[in-house]
Amino acid sequence: MTGKAPARHLLAWLGELFPGEPQIMQEIDASIAENHKRIDKAYAELLEGYRGIPKDILKVTLEVDAGSHHGLVRTTDVPFSSFCAHHFLPFFGTVDLTYRPGRYILGLGKIPRLIHCRSRRFQLQELLVRELAEDMVNHGDATYVRVVSRARHMCICYRGPNDASTVNETTYQIGEPE
Repeated sequence: MTGKAPARHLLAWLGELFPGEPQIMQEIDASIAENHKRIDKAYAELLEGYRGIPKDILKVTLEVDAGSHHGLVRTTDVPFSSFCAHHFLPFFGTVDLTYRPGRYILGLGKIPRLIHCRSRRFQLQELLVRELAEDMVNHGDATYVRVVSRARHMCICYRGPNDASTVNETTYQIGEPE
């Protein structure tokens, strides 16, 4: 879809939400009439994680003897934003990722890039932490991974419970820390 197609699809969908209310549709149509390119560009950026390939992001920085690194590597407070796959509304927060290297030590900048790749999609917070952990094991050869995500969901803040103070925390772990 390019050009006016996304805006047209959006208008058609909104027309189904507000049948028989032409004044609402006229107001919506006028507000986005000149913005179709901006809408395309915004959603291409907001969903750019689909273009990323976790295996490529986690290319080896340093190869070491398996089991020779006895400490943990921890990256904390990495900001992310995503779209809830249930409601198509944004959610955002931070991720902490801890891993024990197996045969590879990964460059520290790869962790935020991996989080960006996995979060800039239609996503569920529970699956985000699992996918990050699995990527670290499958593509980064980590022997232990723990991922913690804290996020605010617009589907909780602006509908349903209408509570902007709620923070949801999800965790996923593979292996044992020692």
